Amino acid sequence: MSSFQVEVPSKLKSNLELHGAAATSSPHSLVYLPSIKNKNKNNDGNGDDGECILYASNCIINVAKPIRDGDDDTKNVDVDEITNVLYNVNTTLRTSTLPRDKDCMMRSITTMKLLTRIPSTNTTTPEGEEDQQQGVGRYLNIIACAYSDGTLTLWKQNKNTCGGDSDDCWEEEIIVGTTLGDDGETKQGPRVTTTNTTSTTTNGDECFDSITDVDGVYKYKNDNRNGNQIQAIIITSSSMGVKCYKCSSYHENKTTGTSTSTECQKRQITYTKIANYPTASIKITAGGASTSTSCMKDQIILAVGTAMPRHNRIHLYSLSSVNMMGDNNGNGIDGDNDNGDEEGASWKHQGSLLGHLGWVSCLDWLDVDADAGSYMLLASGSHDARIRLWKFHPLVGCDENAFATTEEQQAIGVDGDREGAGGLEEGQGGDDESDEGDDLVEEGEARMFIRYKKIDGTMVESAVTLEALLIGHEENVTAVSWRPMSPNPCLISSSMDRSILIWMEENDYTTSTADTATGTATIIEGVGNVWAPVTRVGTAGGILGGSVGSSLLGFVNVVWDGRGRQIIGHGYGGALYFWSRRGNSEMERWRANPCITGHFRGCSDISWEVSEGLYLLSAGLDQTCRLWTHLPLSSSLPTTESRIWREVGRPQVHGYDLNTVACIGDGKNEMKHRFVSGADEKEARSFDAPISTVKLLNFLHGHGSIIQDEEEKNRIERAFIPSLGLSNRATADDAMEEDSYGNTVQDHGITNGSGDQSAASLNSVKTMLEYLPHERDLGVTSLWPEIRKLYGHQTELVCLATNAGRSDSSKGGSGKGDKVFLASSCKARDAENASIRIWDVERNMCVDILKDGHKSTVTALSFSSDGRFLASSGKDRRLCLWKRCDGASTATATGGEDNDGGTKFVLALLVESAHKRIVWSLDFCPSDPTLLCTGSRDGYLKLWRVQDEDVGGDGSNGQLQLAIQELHRWQPQTSNQTSTSKSKRVEPITAVAFAPLPLQSKSKSSSILALGLESGLVEIWAVPLLGTAKDDETTTTGISCRLIHLVPTTDCHIGPVKKLAWKPVKKSISNASTATTTKWSCTLASCSTDCGVRIYRINEDNL
Repeated sequence: MSSFQVEVPSKLKSNLELHGAAATSSPHSLVYLPSIKNKNKNNDGNGDDGECILYASNCIINVAKPIRDGDDDTKNVDVDEITNVLYNVNTTLRTSTLPRDKDCMMRSITTMKLLTRIPSTNTTTPEGEEDQQQGVGRYLNIIACAYSDGTLTLWKQNKNTCGGDSDDCWEEEIIVGTTLGDDGETKQGPRVTTTNTTSTTTNGDECFDSITDVDGVYKYKNDNRNGNQIQAIIITSSSMGVKCYKCSSYHENKTTGTSTSTECQKRQITYTKIANYPTASIKITAGGASTSTSCMKDQIILAVGTAMPRHNRIHLYSLSSVNMMGDNNGNGIDGDNDNGDEEGASWKHQGSLLGHLGWVSCLDWLDVDADAGSYMLLASGSHDARIRLWKFHPLVGCDENAFATTEEQQAIGVDGDREGAGGLEEGQGGDDESDEGDDLVEEGEARMFIRYKKIDGTMVESAVTLEALLIGHEENVTAVSWRPMSPNPCLISSSMDRSILIWMEENDYTTSTADTATGTATIIEGVGNVWAPVTRVGTAGGILGGSVGSSLLGFVNVVWDGRGRQIIGHGYGGALYFWSRRGNSEMERWRANPCITGHFRGCSDISWEVSEGLYLLSAGLDQTCRLWTHLPLSSSLPTTESRIWREVGRPQVHGYDLNTVACIGDGKNEMKHRFVSGADEKEARSFDAPISTVKLLNFLHGHGSIIQDEEEKNRIERAFIPSLGLSNRATADDAMEEDSYGNTVQDHGITNGSGDQSAASLNSVKTMLEYLPHERDLGVTSLWPEIRKLYGHQTELVCLATNAGRSDSSKGGSGKGDKVFLASSCKARDAENASIRIWDVERNMCVDILKDGHKSTVTALSFSSDGRFLASSGKDRRLCLWKRCDGASTATATGGEDNDGGTKFVLALLVESAHKRIVWSLDFCPSDPTLLCTGSRDGYLKLWRVQDEDVGGDGSNGQLQLAIQELHRWQPQTSNQTSTSKSKRVEPITAVAFAPLPLQSKSKSSSILALGLESGLVEIWAVPLLGTAKDDETTTTGISCRLIHLVPTTDCHIGPVKKLAWKPVKKSISNASTATTTKWSCTLASCSTDCGVRIYRINEDNL
């Protein structure tokens, strides 16, 4: 490599504006997260600062933050207004763990849960001020996150290290998992002591089974200004049983000058196996430990739902909250006695509840403080489509000698297989007749008793009765959740029958009698305890003829927001559904809001609208093509500097996995809003935007909703998917889908030709909720009609590239009037199928077939900005340069007849081994059409300079001489950081892309190059623009590129980057950027196999 350096006076900064990805279709991977500030505002939960929704996609945790209008009244719970809120994902949490099983590289987050905090019993801080103080080592929230390979981590939201009011500072603590060390070698997680054996293992748990559910509690100990000890209990469930991890860490304050940081000085993790039976769900309640009025004071109760073939149970365990962190010797992390005796420091099995026939898939606790006394409710949902409510209420006059009357009430051993304790043997071969007759128990009779000793030695006994059996769902019940801040118990449930139900208790009858002597009235109620569904949301049926991309297959989860005014549903296809309450508590109505959507399988390609980048198209292996655009929301909204991006269309829902997409409508030589896609089939398909999409885009971007151009008016109104069809067709009146209000999308005001709505009126969330399409609209009414097919390839398509938007008359291109060409390649194992086809899409014609260049699959194609060259490379490691020949020169250049005066591309240059491994990506520089960059699996990038000369001067003899020079070869910064590894690990480059604008400096200008890596990271480099080779002396000695920005790891993908694409800029912006006073700013989009589409704003940073 050369040591020549190009001075770049400025560095860049990046801001993640969008991460679009579907949620993982796991039942327990959605969490509503209130902030500490939310809890401290009058203790009513009405504050909105810091609240967000966390959901998992692949191995990424997405943080969706609410966006509200500034005048939205969110303080008045009973206001007769809909809650106007949109959620935007511009923060992600990326795990540092690696797959534990080397043979299984595909893994995902299976469950997440917000840990419950137990108030410290020995803190000197008043209870009401404990959260507000936020001393050293105290966290706003702690999230437990579990993976399909058994990895377990904690995400801690730390206010202290962020500074100010930022709530985006998260740190990861690994409980069980594998990471990459500083030397590039993999290493296991922290040392975990196994309490049921005498050995200490490196990882504590060698089980790689998928974790089905997780829950836990934590508390602080020794709270002071110098440090805090955090004590947490994490419970996991899987097909191998239930496990308990007790984690203790001591955080100490470190002050350096005026700054304060927190360091973890000590850490200890112990692991215990609670039970061995297969488990589907768990739920911990710390109500007895956090409130003095609970019927189970000072107790942590664990409910475990089994996953047996039949006759499933809910096992109940108890643990003293005071002794929760003591080991078998009653010692904590610092060696002091935690008031824990041998009996109170371990989980005690209290018994089991029978009744469910299918897997117990979900559980939730509720503490009720009624006038007649406090009690607890446990809701359990099952695959038998039933919901059972269990009531826990205290008994009076408990006999201390009855604490250990039966073997079933004893604490079970570590193995969890004692007969009568609900262990594995009993669950597989129990008494079926006894289980089947469980529901014959008389009403109100106790199903079991829970007995334990309080701290003062007093015996306490609680009875468990079946409160109600809720029947209403037709398929598996996937989630149950109690409504917060509700005066009466209110339950919500989701099911795979595509419905979400809200349940409340109703009385059969209520009468009153008056006592004439005293003048008082007595209320006499009926039998009561009748639970019925009062509201249903969701959809009643699916959409015939569509794939998962256009059909709702059911809900896998549902949660409330912190005020009980919004419902968040998690669809099986990965979309998050929102319903906001309209009206007061006496008469509630629920209205659907736009969803959070994204690809639910890997995203394979992206392409910007070529004229000015109005939208981004993404193609994925989920057989859908999605349209993303930014919303014209007011900058006065309480958001960051980011623009808000949403999916507003789904142009294609296919029957094959989509591999590539290319926008071709530049508005000059090809009608605007057109694209071509390629899938696992032999033909490419071309699509044209319908009128409804054009009007929506014009409406969102301030162009008005009336279409003036006659050519635009000739578009088709809408498309639909025919039954058993592979692609979209033009619509018929009887094929138009209606939304939940019985109106087609035109009726929402966008297609009303009576007048336009100004862009200023769109600058509010309330207006956006009226016009943005919902998930049902995206899968049905936003489809684009297919206008033509491009036949010719013999195998599945791999890559598409177009010259639309790249040809510039100022750089030698013809500009207006220049034809739009499309280049395509397919899978190939021989030279015949490795040919590249050039298409004139407007004429639906293949104008040229480029042969004799490649021997295997072509994976990368790129047109130069002046339109003269097409570069190609692929699995054969060859770099081919094809030169365009137009008109009369075509016949002489190719030695054949001219194709109707058309265009031909001739092989002008071939580099046999451009790289040592497959070349994944290449791109021409827009600012210099002779500059080309390639990225390969060998971990190197190469910068090439194309030198074109004609022998004879005018090219009349047909002799073309093209030379190419390798200017520079370098590795990404990520590879350099691990170069000392013994394994000599290289970081494959999977995507490269030049920015449309150069970065100006005082003496020279540089082109900005973005590169994507197989690890998901993105780097930004400055490439010097040096002019022609013969005029620049530095080309003889080589040049060097400079790293100017590393996109933060938390903002990057976790899977290989498949494509990088810079948003095109308008000519006015491009010309203005040449001024030195204008800050450089561009938008970069990326896609990955982790299902994500990310959009970054890259700005020049002042140093």
